[in-house]
Amino acid sequence: MRHVINESQVAQPFARKIIHLLLKENDIRREIEAIKTLSSTPHPNIVKVWNWGPLPNTAQFHFDMELCAFSLREFIYSGDGVRQPLLQWLRVERVDYAWKIMEKVAAGLHHIHCLGLVHRDIKPENSTTVCFTLI
Repeated sequence: MRHVINESQVAQPFARKIIHLLLKENDIRREIEAIKTLSSTPHPNIVKVWNWGPLPNTAQFHFDMELCAFSLREFIYSGDGVRQPLLQWLRVERVDYAWKIMEKVAAGLHHIHCLGLVHRDIKPENSTTVCFTLI
């Protein structure tokens, strides 16, 4: 079984999540059902999944999704010197921006909960900044 939501979108760079079939068959079914539900009711604060299916000649299943610039964890804890000044500015000068980020995360979670879904793995690494507009 292989599914592509929109063939034209898959041509761009994407992130690939891989699950080992032998370990988590029920998790795969649950994720596929969630993806089907979310693809029929997209939300701007939820990463889009374009393609999924078993990887040929392996015991693995993949999900190809929208590639984001960096995760919320990378934004917060970056030690590369590039985002550190921005983070310091946000902490001192723009505390309201942190609230805006949380509002976007909460809006995405509210959307999935209204669809009867539960995220089950909420953490900064799973919150991406693709939808966050810097002020």
